[in-house]
Amino acid sequence: MYCSAFPVLRLPGHTFFVLGRMSADGRVGLEAPDHAKAADRGSREDLSFWLAEIFHLLPGALLMGGVLVLAPSLTERGVPYEIAHIASALLTMVPFMFGAMFLYGRIRHGHLTLRGVVRFRRHMPL
Repeated sequence: MYCSAFPVLRLPGHTFFVLGRMSADGRVGLEAPDHAKAADRGSREDLSFWLAEIFHLLPGALLMGGVLVLAPSLTERGVPYEIAHIASALLTMVPFMFGAMFLYGRIRHGHLTLRGVVRFRRHMPL
């Protein structure tokens, strides 16, 4: 029996719903709506483990280094530490992440592109 949404958990004042199928014994199985299915199912990524580790750890190290450089001079001028953190992210992490995506696109396609790197490029329905 298919049910679009049915209550799974009830707390005082709250009811949580889940999408899915209910089996004959009453258990709920989750399933994604059709519009959320992955377009790249079965694709093989050629990103090595070590390169994936670098792409994972280096942005955090850049952020920490940027905060260590920016925070002392900004906080002595009365700027909150959180602003130093945000400024460091904008100056280090964002350029690194865009650069890494463009570099990966260049490795895959021979020129700077985001095609094949950024997936799910369809517009969201309104």
